[in-house]
Order: sequence, then structure tokens, then C-alpha cells
Amino acid sequence: MKNFITRNKLINIFCILFWLIIWHILSVIIGEDIILTSPISVFKRVFSLMLEKDFFITIFNSLFKVSCGFLIGSILGVLLAIFCKKSYILYKLFIVPITFMKVTPIACFIVLVLIWLNANMLSILISIFMSLPIFFFNIYNGIDIIRKDTLQMCNIFKISKVNKIIYVYFPNLFKIILTTSTLSFSMSWKAGVAGEIIGIANYSIGGKLQEAKTLLETNDLLAWTIIIITISLLIEKLITFILKSISFYFKVDNYDRT
Repeated sequence: MKNFITRNKLINIFCILFWLIIWHILSVIIGEDIILTSPISVFKRVFSLMLEKDFFITIFNSLFKVSCGFLIGSILGVLLAIFCKKSYILYKLFIVPITFMKVTPIACFIVLVLIWLNANMLSILISIFMSLPIFFFNIYNGIDIIRKDTLQMCNIFKISKVNKIIYVYFPNLFKIILTTSTLSFSMSWKAGVAGEIIGIANYSIGGKLQEAKTLLETNDLLAWTIIIITISLLIEKLITFILKSISFYFKVDNYDRT
């Protein structure tokens, strides 16, 4: 098992190095930093950006707003899915706006929100719009996998709603929640940053990208892109770790699904 993990890591490292080499070769062939700068220059710029006084403020500001929107959207999505599963009327009532959120292009949302709100609030609302439909539809459809006789037993023994969520819904829906959380945050993060670019929010990653684009600073543009990707991957790992820790506490893996 350890040999397999080591081999898998080596393959991942090789693939990353392969594409970095391709990137470097293309930058040398093009020979114009304004079009494509070398990966060495980009990574040097990443480290120099980290030394700037407003770097961590910018990162925290964007990450905090997107995380708030993600949490609000995920909680609302889960609760609406549960309530709509119990009530057909609620389902018909909420399915229209949720489907609207799901199918409307993100650019339309951004423009509309800029009309309604200040640009600094844009990434929060955009993150809600991105995460809520994903959680709603995945949880709504996932509830069907829970055995009806299990729910009937909970009703017979008058199990509280809190315990029902912790010991019945969560164990059965854990894999769906895990996949949905990582996917939803990734989508929210990209959409939130895109909103900051268009809205030019103060002290934001999107604002920095817009500034780099205006000044034709390709080096900065690629450096901030590397930072965005890194943050997204780290947060996805953190979400996975937190959910797996919760599942271990409640012994989800040992839960009898048969």
C-alpha cells in the first residue's frame, strides 16, 4: 500500500514537472514576457507578492467572503432539500428560483448583483448562488438512498430530529456531502473571484487580477492565478479533512447501510 502511494505521488510530481517544462519551452519560443512569461519568473513573483504588506489582507478578504457565501449557500441548500423532500408544495415553490440559480450564466448574476449591491458584497452573494443549487439537488436526490424502514423506526421510537440528522441522515449522505462540498467550494471560489474581477472589489484577488490585466502585467496575472489554484486545493483538502474527522467521530464508515 505504501509503495502504491509513493508511486502515485511520484507520477503526480512527474506530470506537474512535465507541464512546467512545456510551459517553459513555450515561453522561450514565444520570447515575449507580455504574452507568456516563464514559470521561473512567475514563481519568483509569487514569493515577492507574499512579501507585500497587503498580500495577506487581500487573500483573507477574498477567502472570507467566498467562505461566508459558501457556508450560507450550503446550509440553505441542505435545509431546503430536507424541507422540500417532506413537502411537495414547498418543493414546487422553491424549485423555480433554485433552478433559475442553476441554469443562469454566472456573468448575468454578476451584472445583476452589481446593480443591486456594492461590489465589495458581490463575492458573498455569487458564492451563495453557486453553492445553494448544488447542495439542494444533490441532497434532495440523495435522501432517497435512506431506507424508509429506518426512518419509520426513528418515528416509532420518537428519535429527536437532531439525533435523526446526526445518526441517520449524515452517515447515509456523507459521501454525497463530501463530494458536494469540495465541488461546491471550488465553483464558489472561481465564481467569487470572477465577480471581484468584474466588480473590481477593494483588497481582493479579483481586483489584483484586474489591475494586472490593465497594466499588461502577465507575470502578476499568472502569479495570482497560481495563488488562486493553490488556495482552492488547500481549502478542498481542509474541507475533506474536517468532514472525515466528523465521520470518524460518528463512526460513519462503520454504519450499516444494508
